[in-house]
Amino acid sequence: MVEMTSLIPNPPPLYQGICDILLLARTQLRQTVNTTMVQAYWQIGRLIVEDERGGEKCAEYGKRVLPELAKRLAAKFGTGFSITNLKMFRQFYLAFPIGHTLCDQTFKLVAFLHFAAGKRPRSAGLNP
Repeated sequence: MVEMTSLIPNPPPLYQGICDILLLARTQLRQTVNTTMVQAYWQIGRLIVEDERGGEKCAEYGKRVLPELAKRLAAKFGTGFSITNLKMFRQFYLAFPIGHTLCDQTFKLVAFLHFAAGKRPRSAGLNP
């Protein structure tokens, strides 16, 4: 697709204004999706920890429950729910056990660190 700005030396203010709005909307959408997915990963970690505290020892829990959970989640939602990722969600929750104390900046930092480490869990429909 040829961008109009390459065809017109000085794009009209209406066109430029619309482009600015759309670019900002795309940026905000990415930020919203990233924040929402980080919050979802924290919630998943919370559920795993709460379920784990229901009785089984951690090592036994990891051997018995997480493989089945990973298999079922991957079948329903696609990649991103390996045993390793489920353990990372658990660790994320344990590192920040009080979710409402996490500010937006913390979520952004954690999301960035996830991306930088190449360990970002892939979400069905969000990543190619």
